[in-house]
Amino acid sequence: MDKFQQIRTYLAVAEQGSFVAAADTLGLSPQLVSKYVAALEADLGSRLLNRTTRRVNMTEAGAQYFAEASELIEALERLESRITLTQQSVRGVLRVSAPVSLGSRFLGEAVQRFQQEYPEVSVDLQLNDRKVDIVEEGFDIALRIARLKDSSLVARKLSEVPISYCAAPSYLKLRGTPRVKAELKEHRLLRYSYLDGPPPSGSEAWLGSNSGDFLVDAARAGAGVVSVPRFMVRHRLELGQLAEVLCDEPREVLGLYAVYPHRALLPLKVRSFSDHLAQHFNRNPL
Repeated sequence: MDKFQQIRTYLAVAEQGSFVAAADTLGLSPQLVSKYVAALEADLGSRLLNRTTRRVNMTEAGAQYFAEASELIEALERLESRITLTQQSVRGVLRVSAPVSLGSRFLGEAVQRFQQEYPEVSVDLQLNDRKVDIVEEGFDIALRIARLKDSSLVARKLSEVPISYCAAPSYLKLRGTPRVKAELKEHRLLRYSYLDGPPPSGSEAWLGSNSGDFLVDAARAGAGVVSVPRFMVRHRLELGQLAEVLCDEPREVLGLYAVYPHRALLPLKVRSFSDHLAQHFNRNPL
């Protein structure tokens, strides 16, 4: 029995949470899907899935196997893609969702070079600072800056994204410069809605928004201390319009991820775009 087929089948079942849904995705019968997973568990001598009448869930061993096997299969698929790209045509409409600040600053050149390499791909890039439902809204791929959480979606890390805490010099002159997070409770905080977790030190955000650019502009006007991806304030810092704070704290780092609905039978245009962005942000880190 094909070991890679067993692994791919297990990954599909774990992602879908259902043997039937995985069977539909893979174009196999539910009985064959169950057979592949059972054979993999027998080979490993460990149960990977807990079955109920409604859903299947990964065991601890299953979750560990899922994480490492996913990387293995993705590496194999990227290798296969590179070998077959010269014989296949990458074409069609690619629908992409990305944050406004990221897209307006960094994606113009990346998309242009991608279309130079794959001229038969039309790119429909939608910039929005809300987290779109990529399945319901019909996107092929979404770019997200976040701490990766467990999800039914597939995510590939493209780059690290350092976070900066900063404020206008005029604000810091009046209120003082916080050097550690505990001191932020004495300050007005400008909070980006999509940064995970509570505000530092349990403080309530004085001003919140899903637009990082709005918050940066408010900080420049003296509204408070803003925490956003550093690429959004780099120019303001260079001009002296903002100054970094929390200098005694280690810098927080998020990730830029390419997120798509599933790994099984991933369209070549999506895989090619993901590979292209990974190379682009490796050369041009955020």
